[in-house]
Amino acid sequence: MQTTRTRAVLLAIPFLFAALNLFGQGWERAYGDADSDGFYDVLPMPDGGYLAVGRTQTSLAPIHYDLLLVKTDADGLVDWSRQYSDTLYSFLGNSIVPTADGGFLIGGTALTESIPRGYLLKTDNLGNREWQVTSPQDSVWGRKALQLLDGTFALAGSAVHEGNGNGADYDFYAMRVSADGGNVVFSKQYGGVLYDDCQDMVETNGGGLLLAGLTNSFGNGHYDVYLVEVDTMGNVNWSKTIGTPNAELAYAIATTADGNYVITGQTEAQAAESEDVFLAKIDPSGNTLWWKTYQKASLDIAFDVQETSSGNFVLAGNTRADINADRNAFLLMATSSGDEYWKRDFGGVNGDGAYSVILAGNGGYVMAGYTRSFGQGSADAYLVRTDQSGVANSCYIVGNVASNNSFTCGVNNFAAYLDGFLVEVEGDITYFGTTDEFGNYSVPVKEGNYNVRLINPSPYWTPCADSVDVAVVGTFDTAVVNYSLYVDTLCAYMSVDMSALTMRRCFQNVYSIDYCNLGSMAAEPALVEVAFDPYLNIDSTSIPWAYRIGNTYMFDVGNVAPFECGQFKAYYTVDCDSTVLGQSHCSEAHIYPDEYCQAFDPMWDGSSIELDAVCEGDSVVFTIMNMGEGDMAGPLDFIVIEDVIIGLQGGFELKSGEDTTFSLPATGSTLRLQADQSPGHPGHSKPCITVEGCGIGGEFSTGYVIQYPLNDADLFVDTDCQENTGSFDPNDKQGFPMGYGGEHFIEPDTDIEYMIRFQNTGTDTAFTVVVRDTLSPSLDPTSIQVGGGSHSFRYELYGTGILKFTFENIMLPDSNINEAASHGFVKFKIKQQKGLSLGTKIKNSAAIYFDYNQPIITNTTFHTVGTDFIVQDPGTTAVSELLLSPSVLVHPNPFLEKATFELKNVQGKDFRFHLFDLSGRQVRDEAFDQTIFHFERKGLAGGIYFYRILGGGPKYFSGKIILK
Repeated sequence: MQTTRTRAVLLAIPFLFAALNLFGQGWERAYGDADSDGFYDVLPMPDGGYLAVGRTQTSLAPIHYDLLLVKTDADGLVDWSRQYSDTLYSFLGNSIVPTADGGFLIGGTALTESIPRGYLLKTDNLGNREWQVTSPQDSVWGRKALQLLDGTFALAGSAVHEGNGNGADYDFYAMRVSADGGNVVFSKQYGGVLYDDCQDMVETNGGGLLLAGLTNSFGNGHYDVYLVEVDTMGNVNWSKTIGTPNAELAYAIATTADGNYVITGQTEAQAAESEDVFLAKIDPSGNTLWWKTYQKASLDIAFDVQETSSGNFVLAGNTRADINADRNAFLLMATSSGDEYWKRDFGGVNGDGAYSVILAGNGGYVMAGYTRSFGQGSADAYLVRTDQSGVANSCYIVGNVASNNSFTCGVNNFAAYLDGFLVEVEGDITYFGTTDEFGNYSVPVKEGNYNVRLINPSPYWTPCADSVDVAVVGTFDTAVVNYSLYVDTLCAYMSVDMSALTMRRCFQNVYSIDYCNLGSMAAEPALVEVAFDPYLNIDSTSIPWAYRIGNTYMFDVGNVAPFECGQFKAYYTVDCDSTVLGQSHCSEAHIYPDEYCQAFDPMWDGSSIELDAVCEGDSVVFTIMNMGEGDMAGPLDFIVIEDVIIGLQGGFELKSGEDTTFSLPATGSTLRLQADQSPGHPGHSKPCITVEGCGIGGEFSTGYVIQYPLNDADLFVDTDCQENTGSFDPNDKQGFPMGYGGEHFIEPDTDIEYMIRFQNTGTDTAFTVVVRDTLSPSLDPTSIQVGGGSHSFRYELYGTGILKFTFENIMLPDSNINEAASHGFVKFKIKQQKGLSLGTKIKNSAAIYFDYNQPIITNTTFHTVGTDFIVQDPGTTAVSELLLSPSVLVHPNPFLEKATFELKNVQGKDFRFHLFDLSGRQVRDEAFDQTIFHFERKGLAGGIYFYRILGGGPKYFSGKIILK
């Protein structure tokens, strides 16, 4: 572990400040290259992201600018950017508005040889240029663009006086063009003989324009607010000034929900160095309803204003301590009557500012402007996302996570950067970060003191430090905490996940089997055994299987190095003729090696309980087995649940290798057997087995299998149980187990596995799909186990618990073109927070983004934490003694040279031992005449083998052994 401190932004690429962020609560970003860049306006986008417009400097001699358009996601990370250039013109983008066809209109200025022309640029939804038009006359600075209600477009700004050769004074200027940009409806100037400068514009109720700015041609003082309303043809309806002997300069105007307007800008005393922000409300005739000035010791200018959904007003602009100081950006909140509520400053020490503010999704605000304090160039474009209180996370805790091949921290023997590791940053608020493919993480935080902790998913690696205390103070202050993991124990630590989008009857479906090695040594080889549900017909697999017995397949996936992952697929059809709609289908994947390399709990008695169940005509026969090498130290409990009622309960105590059976009538009810493991049993096994569809007459209950947890909490095993379907909701979220009854009860500490399914039901191919899941506070983000998905994806946990999956270049066809290929999914498992109160409801939903469209919000899943919620039948049978049945115990297993096979509760003395390799070839055939058989390796290669023991009655014994 290493900690360092820096005051610089560590990672940046052109137009991307490369750091994670806090979605919905705040971030700050700088965008640009080595020269000068800036934003002047920003829009909220349907997908929760933002579209900002401005300019980027492309050369110094002569100075040349391109218009810059940057689309970000909700986190401020760049989705795409566009530069609009011309060898003759420099382009400056000042404003942007959405258009009715889904595209955008940009207003600004085109400069050639220092002569400006007003400029309108129309783009499609991806920023591709469709048409552009410039003002008919030169010497026009374009500032504000609008699409009007009739579909035409307008540009407002300022123009040099006609016939004024020195160009010293300006008039208001407005231009209106047709919907296709081909015809200029009018191009006019408004003002007096001195300086009149239009800064902003809104459309009036009558379809005209209300222009706002400043004048010293008219009014009471040095400069006054100047308002000009024109009709649809540009003719003046009225004009008005608002002011005092001091200077009042209007820079922004906005329409309010009650049909009036608010204007903002600055006031300035002629004889003093003062700049104060004002906010005024006027009626549609320009009459002042109220006027507020925010007098402060600082010098402040407001450049934009928006009305909030609650009727308050948010202002953005620049502030500086005195006439000689550099500026900072600010955000100011005023009440509906104009009284100041709060003010927040943003930026560093070298000069920063904001020109635009918008209301952000999920509350909060986004400012656009420039920064000279941060980024790469002399000035960079700047976006600030705040929460509803105007607070952004402007500090960072960053670092790198890597593995070390040595057995100590004292030796630096680099092995690999670690991707997908979680970092917890705990302070007054707890934040999370995720490492990328190079092991880097970045967590934006507020100023404060934090404890940084690496979430280590493997018991066979140890971080060189459990946690590190850091403090960050000041905007973009950055603390660096690097982690190195050294080898604690040499052992493979395999995980497997088995996922399918759906169980659609009579159609081909796909299982994705994903595996990883989180251990400290390679698995040589790794073998995945998949037991498919008997009602699934396996059509093909993406890799060849090594061995098959019925519907159980063994796959050799080769050597798997530490932190290496892989995937293969199995294509199957749910049988049509032998299944009913809603029937459950359970398949299980088990990866080897699955041994534990850590010391066992000394309280463990060595027993290991496994269950079996068979439907035999009019009965369901259950078997409880002790497959461990130790005798049970005391009795354990079991219960049998019939649909939703406990119908049988009892106890059992078994010696090593013993088993016991009992049977229940097959009535068509769903029967579930649950049994305990002895205290201290390694791993997380909770034995259970369910029988559905066993009964006479063909009718049986459905819908109960997936209400209850499965026995797959250990990483090396995964069970997938789903009900078959006809059609299904294409964009949804499911939580397994579904939970008991209408309240979806689950016990405390029961893990929940979520699956999010999506389908492209649009009219074109989706190139990128993003799934965002804001986790319930009742779930533990540090426990996330990311499962499989339909396509390649990357994931990250960030903010205070936001899980994001990004499917890049997914090329998901629309359902009209290819319905079968238009679907996708992703799956993850997570634990509850410790100590949840009984009755706690765990609710969760997700947002699915197709490209840059508005998100689709899934249904909300919910579970209720409870105990003793399963109904017990008053006539529940209590079983005190169960019959012992024949069984075999193999120990040790896995083994290196020798193993012992013990036959339990078996009569006879003539036995035959057969051993088969993965290809089905018999490699050993031996006879023995005792109930104990000693097996010797005798040169057999390492791997998995299957055995069969014949004799001792009609029953035969079979299983598998693993040779190291």
